[in-house]
Formats: sequence, C-alpha cells, structure tokens
Amino acid sequence: MTRILLALIVLCTSVAAQAQDLVVRGDRLFLAIEVEGTDTVALLDSGAELTVINRTLADDLGLGGGEEVTARGTGAATTTARLVEGVRLGALGRRIDPPVVAVMDLSDIERRLVGSAVPVILGREFFDQGPL
Repeated sequence: MTRILLALIVLCTSVAAQAQDLVVRGDRLFLAIEVEGTDTVALLDSGAELTVINRTLADDLGLGGGEEVTARGTGAATTTARLVEGVRLGALGRRIDPPVVAVMDLSDIERRLVGSAVPVILGREFFDQGPL
C-alpha cells in the first residue's frame, strides 16, 4: 500500500511540474521549451508539418545557414524560409531534435492570429513522439 501511495505522489508531482510548463494565451496553447540550450516558449501546432523558429530568435541564437525555400503558412501569401538541420530542442523532459526546422519571420502570425510573441511553433515531430 505504501508503494502505491508513493507511486501516486511521484506521478502527481510529475504531472503538476509538466502542467506548469503550459501557458494559455487567448485560445492558443504554449509550452515552455529549450532551443539550443536557451529557454523560450513555443506555440503548440499539431497541424504544422515541421517546427518553425522565428527569425529573430534564430538570429539571437546564431542559427545560420540552411537552404532557402518558398513557404506558405496560414495566410494566402508565400514567404521565404530557411531549412536548418541539427537544431537541438527539448520540452517536457524530452529531446525532440527534429531533422530540420524552418526559420522564418513569424510577425504576421504574431499580429494576425496570436496577439503576442511567437518565438517557436512546435510542429508534428513533437506530437509524433508519443502521448503528451
């Protein structure tokens, strides 16, 4: 009985610690994450084909290089993005480390959809790793 009680306490403590990593802004859910060893937050978007890092954060972190491509997101217009490999990401005690991330200007999404800063959009790679 004592073991079961201890296991429940550990489980509840773990869930509570992870729940503290979640932030609600309007009707959007953000998660505390780490990018290249730097703490930030990410908009959770299970429909995003890949993780997107805002160009301003990428510049601050020195994430250079990558192949430039044309991208289309939630708006009708196209924009440019850089596909960067080897970016280290972590959230909820998990390493994500997607094969590639897109680096692009997210100011339109910040202004039009969210109303606040969006340093990162955490995409399908995170959700595909298993239940949250």
